[in-house]
Amino acid sequence: MKFNWLSEFLANFVNASAITKAVTRPFIGLHQQLTPSSIYCRIKSTSAEALEHILIACAVYFLVCLGLYKLTFWLSASASPSTTVPGASNNNNNNGDSARSSSGLRNALQSGLRSVHLPKPAVMGRVLLVIAHPDDECMFFGPLIYTLTQRDGCQVYVLCLSNGNFEQKGQVRREELFRACKRLGISESNIILVNATNLPDDPNVEWRSDAVASFILHTVESLDIQAIFTFDRDGVSSHPNHCAVYYAAASLCLANLLPKGESRRVGIISRSSNNNNK
Repeated sequence: MKFNWLSEFLANFVNASAITKAVTRPFIGLHQQLTPSSIYCRIKSTSAEALEHILIACAVYFLVCLGLYKLTFWLSASASPSTTVPGASNNNNNNGDSARSSSGLRNALQSGLRSVHLPKPAVMGRVLLVIAHPDDECMFFGPLIYTLTQRDGCQVYVLCLSNGNFEQKGQVRREELFRACKRLGISESNIILVNATNLPDDPNVEWRSDAVASFILHTVESLDIQAIFTFDRDGVSSHPNHCAVYYAAASLCLANLLPKGESRRVGIISRSSNNNNK
């Protein structure tokens, strides 16, 4: 009986040692796994797998863009009358069904993919595109400008409300604007570039809607504009200067300040809706 306390102490010590080993065993294995060589192999395998996924995603993205590019030009191809060659009437008759089916498919795709319903050509003789900065014409309105310039008798004008001098590159961006418009079919004389101190190219400066509206109204009156196209309410890219242009154009519509006349119309272009023309 004198040594019972010693027996109990040794038993408790043995149990504590067993518990300690059971608890620390997983950490010992983890420590053995976290050697520099194992960490390097793990990072190498993970990086290779991630790079493979990135390459696959890029390839898929490239194929989708290429398909959309081809589809866009196929849909925008104008149907020109074909010349009749003597002796080729039989071939034309044989190919008539395929041509009609191709035309039907093209019309169906055009009606399904068209996001903006443009007014009739009768009211689209003189069109004004209002943008905030150089490069907006390509980034957001390239297909629209190309479509309009392909219409017979449609004169497209561009009103750019700043010179794009946010990064002290105003001259460079000015030249880019004129070159881009030339490639899209707009002559240099149809470009109005505003360099006003109260409309700087700066997302941190709030453009006053009345100041922007005065420029738009003056241009519409002086050029006898029949239709105006500009950003949607969110400025397409949520740029504050873009949004200010939309609200200025919308204020002219709501206040009924645009000149009255036959076939006058203001169009507010939206990137996502089919019925935002006003």
